[in-house]
Amino acid sequence: PSMVPPQYLQICRLMMHRRNVLMAGTTPNQNDNNDFLESTLSMSSSSSQTLDLMMTMMSRNNNAHHHPSTTTKILKPIGFYNLGNTCFMASVLQCLIHCPPLQNFFLGTTTGHDHVSCRSLRHLLEQEELLEKRKEQEEKEQADGGGGGGNSKKKKKKSSSSSSAEGSPTKSSGSSGTTSSNTTKKTSSSSKASTKKASSSLSSICLACELDVLLLQYLGSSIGKDVLASLKGNKDGAYPSIIQLQPSYCTPTTSSLANTNTQLLQKEKGIPLIPSDLLSAAWRSGQMDHLVGYEQRDCHEFLQAFLDIVGTGMSKHEERLRKLRWKDEPEKQEPKEQEQRKNKSNNMIQQLFQGHLRSVSICEQCSNKRSQLEPFLNISLPLHKQHTSGSTTSRSSSKTMMLSVQQCLSQFTMLERLGDKIDCPVCKDKTSTKKQQTFAKLPKILCLHLKRFNAATNKKITDFCSFPATNLNLGPLLPHWSEEVVIQNGNNGDGGSSNGTTTEQHDRAAPNVSYDLISTVNHKGTLNQGHYVANVKVEDGSWYHCNDAHVYHSTEAEVLQSDGAYVLFYMRR
Repeated sequence: PSMVPPQYLQICRLMMHRRNVLMAGTTPNQNDNNDFLESTLSMSSSSSQTLDLMMTMMSRNNNAHHHPSTTTKILKPIGFYNLGNTCFMASVLQCLIHCPPLQNFFLGTTTGHDHVSCRSLRHLLEQEELLEKRKEQEEKEQADGGGGGGNSKKKKKKSSSSSSAEGSPTKSSGSSGTTSSNTTKKTSSSSKASTKKASSSLSSICLACELDVLLLQYLGSSIGKDVLASLKGNKDGAYPSIIQLQPSYCTPTTSSLANTNTQLLQKEKGIPLIPSDLLSAAWRSGQMDHLVGYEQRDCHEFLQAFLDIVGTGMSKHEERLRKLRWKDEPEKQEPKEQEQRKNKSNNMIQQLFQGHLRSVSICEQCSNKRSQLEPFLNISLPLHKQHTSGSTTSRSSSKTMMLSVQQCLSQFTMLERLGDKIDCPVCKDKTSTKKQQTFAKLPKILCLHLKRFNAATNKKITDFCSFPATNLNLGPLLPHWSEEVVIQNGNNGDGGSSNGTTTEQHDRAAPNVSYDLISTVNHKGTLNQGHYVANVKVEDGSWYHCNDAHVYHSTEAEVLQSDGAYVLFYMRR
C-alpha cells in the first residue's frame, strides 16, 4: 500500500529473506517447497552461498524429528575460546543458545531480532535525527545573524580602529579572516556536537544484534557453512540496504540449484568461536561497567545484566519499527500506553524468563496484610544446612546434611520474621513484621541461582546440592496453596483466642507445574579463584559438557552428580 513507508517495506523484505532461507523445506508438500524456494530466491539476486545454505537447511528441516517450526537448528554445541577469564560469559552463552524457545526465536519461523534490519533502521533514524538537528542549528544561526545586523557594523568599526591604533596594518584583514575561521570552527563543532547527541540518543550498540550474529555464527560452525555470508542477498556479498528500494529480481528454476558449480564458501564443522565482538559490545554498552576488564567475574551478575540489556534492545527495535510504520500517518498511531504494552509483549526475554513474586507483609501487632508483585528474571536461593529436615545434631555427616533444590525452594517461600521493625500503615508505627514470598506467575524458563559465595565469611559454600532432571513441581508454591492466611480471634488450641497465621488447607490438590532441566552452569575452585563450565542438553536428549573451547559428550547422571552446581536452567512443560 502507498501509505506504508518504503524503508519499512524493505526491512520486511530483509527479514522474510532470512526466514525463508533458514526455514527452507518446512512445508509438507514437495511442490510447495519448490515454489517456496523459487519465491525466496526471487526476492534478491542470491549468491551461490545463499543457494547452498538453503539446500542444506531444506535437507535438515525435512529430516527433523519434530515439526521444523519447533525444531532447534543447532544439533550439537560449539566451544568458545577463552579471551582471558571469560569463562563466566562462555558458560552463560552456552546455556542461552541451547534454550530451545530462545534459539527458535532467532533462528526459527519468527523473524526474531534480525541484526541487519535493526542496524539499518538505527542508522536511518540517526541520519534523520542528525538532519533535523542541523536544520534547527542553521535556523538558529540565521535568526541570530539577522537580528544583530546594526550591532555587527559597530563592532567591525571598533575592531578596525583598535587594530590601526596598535600599529598593525594587516591586522584588520587578518582579524576578519580569523573571525570567519573561528565561525567555521564553531559551526563544525556544533554540527559534531549535534552528531554526538544524535548518536547518543540512538545507541549504536545493541546486544540483541550481537547475540543474533553470534547465533548465526554458531549455526554456521555446527553445519560447516558461513551462514552470515550466505544470508547476504546480493551476489557481491553485500546486504541490500534499506535506502536502495529497487531490488533486482531473478527467477532460477529448482533444477538449476542442484547444477550450480560455483565455488561455495565452506567451513570446517565444530570450529570454536571467538566471542570478542559480543564481549566488546557488552563493555561499551555502558550498563556493564562492573564487568569490564579481564578479572574473574560472577556469571550470575553477567546473566542478569545481559538479559536486561538484550530485552531492552528488543523493545527499542519494536518501538522504532512502529515509529517508522506510522511516520506518514501519525494520527493513526496507537496510544502510547498501548504501544508500550506491545513493545513489552515483543520482548522475548521477558516472555521467556520473567516471572512475578508475590511479596506479603503481615504486621504481628494488628495482623494487617499487604502485598505487592515483584518481577524477576532469576531466583537466588540461599544454601544453608538448616534447610534439611531431620538434622537434629550439629555434627552430622555430609550425607545427612545433603541439600536439594526442592528444599531450598520450600525454604524460600516460608514465612519469616524480619530483623528490623518496619512501618505499619494501620498501627502508624514501626512494628515487628513477618514476610513471605510466593510465586504469583511462573516463567517459561526458570533460572535458579544457588548462592554459593558468602561475602560475610569470604568463603565458598561447597556443599553438594541435588536437583532433579525432570518433574520439578512448583505448583504447591503458588500463593493459593502456600501463602499464610491471617487468623483473627481464632482458637489457638488451648481454649483461648489469639491472632496468628496458618497455611490455608484446600480440598483441591495443588496443580502440577513441572519443569525439566535443560542446562547448568557449574563453578570449580574457590571464591577468589575458579572456573565456570556448562552442561547443555540438545534436542535428542543428549548432554554435552562445555569447557571453553572443549566440548565433550556427557550423560544425565554425570550432570546430576557434578559438584559446584551454580545456575540451573529449567523449562516448563
